Amino acid sequence: MHAEGDAGVNPVDHHEDAVTDATFECPVNLVSADGGCEFEVCDWTDYPDDVMGWSVPEVGRITDGVPMRLSRPSGPFRLRPGTAKQIGTDQQIARQKADNANARLQYKAAQEGIERGKYQFHEIKPVKMGGDPEAHGNKIRLLTADHTRVGRFWSKLKTAANRLARPGECQPPTGSGGDGGIGPTG
Repeated sequence: MHAEGDAGVNPVDHHEDAVTDATFECPVNLVSADGGCEFEVCDWTDYPDDVMGWSVPEVGRITDGVPMRLSRPSGPFRLRPGTAKQIGTDQQIARQKADNANARLQYKAAQEGIERGKYQFHEIKPVKMGGDPEAHGNKIRLLTADHTRVGRFWSKLKTAANRLARPGECQPPTGSGGDGGIGPTG
């Protein structure tokens, strides 16, 4: 794993060790009237409620962030079309915005003496699930190991939602160079 925004590392691959097999009975419940990609989470069993992090202040120093427990974001969630690697898709554009914002935060944190690579900035409502890629209120600074745990949870849900969605709605067309919409990206 690596910190988002680390130089020389592709930040969109930060969930490369994600679990791709949903092992719980009802992880998501599609709620889109059109059969699309909007869903609610109906099984929070594996969500790492015990993870503690630090808020990300809108202004001031990163070190001014206060300790906070990782909260469950509210839904509904909507998978962004495409993949984080598929140029020009909603997901790729949003993920790039998040990576740029996180790189700025990592740089600022390093300037304040926060050990580089020990922490990562995480979007509480993930970008791939419709979360705001840049809002400080949607970000939390987590230890890298905790960020990995959280990423695994969301990757399982993305896989489950893609399996339930109408074919082609959440996934890029076959042969697009993407990961079929179920890969461990953004």
